[in-house]
Amino acid sequence: VLRSGAASTPLSVDDPPERLRALVAARRPALVLTAADGAPHLGDVPHLAVPDCTGPQAGTVGAATTGPLPAPHPDALAYVIHTSGSTGAPKGVAVSHRSLAHLVDHHRRTLVEPLAAGVPGGRLRVAHALPFVFDGSWEALLLLLLGHELHLLDADTYRDADRLAAAVRERGLQYLDSTPTMWEALADTGLLDGAGPDGAGLPLRAALVGGEACPPALWHRLRAVPGLVVRNLYGPTEFTVDAVGADAVQSADPVIGRPLTDTAAHVLDGCLQPVADGVAGELYLAGPQLARGYAGRPDLTAERFVADPSGPPGARMYRTGDRVRRRPDGQLEYLGRTDDQVKVRGFRIEPGEVGAALTRVSGLAQAAVVACADAGPARLVGYVVPARGADV
Repeated sequence: VLRSGAASTPLSVDDPPERLRALVAARRPALVLTAADGAPHLGDVPHLAVPDCTGPQAGTVGAATTGPLPAPHPDALAYVIHTSGSTGAPKGVAVSHRSLAHLVDHHRRTLVEPLAAGVPGGRLRVAHALPFVFDGSWEALLLLLLGHELHLLDADTYRDADRLAAAVRERGLQYLDSTPTMWEALADTGLLDGAGPDGAGLPLRAALVGGEACPPALWHRLRAVPGLVVRNLYGPTEFTVDAVGADAVQSADPVIGRPLTDTAAHVLDGCLQPVADGVAGELYLAGPQLARGYAGRPDLTAERFVADPSGPPGARMYRTGDRVRRRPDGQLEYLGRTDDQVKVRGFRIEPGEVGAALTRVSGLAQAAVVACADAGPARLVGYVVPARGADV
């Protein structure tokens, strides 16, 4: 689809039919490509059922393709991926070929080629362990474009830590991207145990962490695995998957790191003025990976994709809604959402920071903190998940 110059949008057959119909109505696709036995009812949209490529029709697949395809324009639409909206209606983020190509180039130079140089034959075995409707699924797809070996794992495998760990061991997978929640569960299975001083005994060579804040305990646990390259990648869908990244070797505490090549990460106050290092502010992102906006929603685009006062005329930046602070070494620390802040007895409190403190308590694996005012003055309530086997 990308090579033809067309744009795609992924759909999940697990979604309710109403949501699927709403997405199709909003995108108005020329074609829906689906498995022959799994086509949901999407209304009056032409369907192309995938034929059985092992059966008698196999020879007709692609028979209409003739001659070379022209290269798509860099600013042409490459894909639309939907995110949750504050009103409950999904927002379609429109990303160009230029933005995606820039992400490919950055990861190729800074991560993939150095990793592949240390693997016999120079070909990595890559796990695809995220749903395609999640923009993080591009992390593994990019390596397919770069000539590496992609292992597509089904949902029953990548949603179950024991099955996923078994797949890593049995297939000798060397590159895995997943959320901190899943990495914690994978660590509890013993997947990260037993690696020798040079990483021998563990097939994994790279652990990519993203999608949510990385807890300190997990950060320290991943950093301690010999021979494992650990990258914490942060980025909203509106900035083509990744905007900043951190190599865990370079920081003893969780950070989201430094901006990707040619990316500007502005930490600004409420008047769009830069704040000093060490001071919390809202993160704004600018650069070639900036999405075109929200498809068909100029109102939402104007609200979140705002003028960049530090860029050339016409430059835009994306308002992330995330609070960060820049350390003296230039690395960014994630502090939580701008809309999570609460007041208790006049004190401004970040529930995320309190939750992070709870996860440092021995025996606790996860925590969430909310402000409740159902029985008098507001108070903080923490919900915790014990670590596997812990007696709390």
